Amino acid sequence: MMRYLFLAICLVCGGPLAAQDVGTAFFDMRYAGIRIATSKVTGSIDGNSFRMSLDSDYSLVIYSGTVTGRVSGKRQGERLVPQSYSMVSGSDPEYSTKIEYDGTSARKIVIEPPLEPNWGDGRVPLKPEHSQNVFDPMSAFVMASLKAGQDINNACATSVPVFTGLSRFDIVLSPRQASAKAARVLAKSKTSPPVISCAARFVPIAGHKPNNQTIKALTESASPILIDFDVELTGPVRMPRRIEIPTRFGTVVIERSEKPPA
Repeated sequence: MMRYLFLAICLVCGGPLAAQDVGTAFFDMRYAGIRIATSKVTGSIDGNSFRMSLDSDYSLVIYSGTVTGRVSGKRQGERLVPQSYSMVSGSDPEYSTKIEYDGTSARKIVIEPPLEPNWGDGRVPLKPEHSQNVFDPMSAFVMASLKAGQDINNACATSVPVFTGLSRFDIVLSPRQASAKAARVLAKSKTSPPVISCAARFVPIAGHKPNNQTIKALTESASPILIDFDVELTGPVRMPRRIEIPTRFGTVVIERSEKPPA
């Protein structure tokens, strides 16, 4: 479940990015109707730079803690180039990953506490090329939202390479019908605009254990991850409004709001 939670927290980083001004959005994450995490995402993007911060609190059956993320970098045309990324899990013990970039390649990776000597046993080996031409987890989903904002007819046609410092995977988006629940909510609302619904596939490449049950569930599930983007732009991006992640135990649902969840 922790792997699902990390993926969910990263997915909410698709927004908000307001042109020049600072934008803030809140996300409520639930599993089987029970809140498991809340997130606050703040960010901005202007002519030549972007920055974003993430603050999350989570509470599972036997786990609870915080996750904080920070990323900053440059914007080169319609492409984001991260420069500095950090993700800290405030559980006990605390874990942190920091990555410095040179262009689109990770130049320096610091993981605390250091990995155990046998950490790589049974995992697909991480090689130097896996840290090249990649995005950190936060920038990756910002890039997906930025691409979604460029062409409404191809908002779901993108693939983003992600490097976490410990693993390398792709998130591949394609068009899909909105979920039945999301469609019912929109049908009942007279004010909610329609959404652009994308299916997202998780494609592991390196750093993972092929036989890990979560990895197998994410790659073999008949139900893809579902991301509903706003039709209207917020600055240069289309922000995610609702995300559904199928798990072995049920569906994690993430919904955006303009105010902190009550």
